[in-house]
Order: sequence, then structure tokens, then C-alpha cells
Amino acid sequence: MPASLKTSWPSDNPGRRFYGCILGRSGCTFFDWYDPPMCARAKVLIPGLQRKINGLEKQVEEMQREMQRKMQKEIQREMQMEMEMQKEKLMEIHSEMLRKMQKRQNFFVYVTVVSVLMVLFMLFG
Repeated sequence: MPASLKTSWPSDNPGRRFYGCILGRSGCTFFDWYDPPMCARAKVLIPGLQRKINGLEKQVEEMQREMQRKMQKEIQREMQMEMEMQKEKLMEIHSEMLRKMQKRQNFFVYVTVVSVLMVLFMLFG
């Protein structure tokens, strides 16, 4: 069965790579170091650097979430403004349609009155 290259993270061998069974601990007991042993200084520095990296990655994730929230708020604000503009345009169109309908209604009344007057003039005239 083939072995896989893995990385050790316990404090005694941080970041040191090794070959192990692909089934993990439930498989066979094959184990062999790929990297040479680490010096004492590396065993101290690497975990500290790893914690620092993890902290920075967490900060980046938090900043990304905050950026997303801010972008969503900005998009919502822009959409609200656009909706207000569209609402104003619709109100203008509605007002114009009402004016035109009123003109047509006035014209219809005018034509009706003139027609009635002409009929009356012809009958009694």
C-alpha cells in the first residue's frame, strides 16, 4: 500500500514532514521521516510563527466579512436610491397620463356640448 507525505504539527516536530500509511492511524504502522531532525530553535520559532500566521489569517477573514457587510450596505443604499428615482419617474408619468386623460375628458365634454347645441339649433333654430 502506498504511503502519503504528511506534516507534523506537535511542538516537538512542528512543520516536519513524514511518510505515513494513507489510511492514517487506523491503517498500518508505517512511519518514516522525510525531513531531517529540527534544531531546538526551529522547534520554538515555528509554532510561534504558525500562531502569528493563524492570527493574521483570522484578521483577514474578519476584514473580508466587514468589507462584505459594508459592500452589501452600499449596494442596498444604491438600490434604494434607484428605487426612489424610479418611483419619482413613475409618479411623473402617472401625473402626465392623468393630465392627458383630463384633456381628453374635457374634449369629449366639449364635443358633446357642441353636438347637443347643434342638434338643438337644428331642431329649434
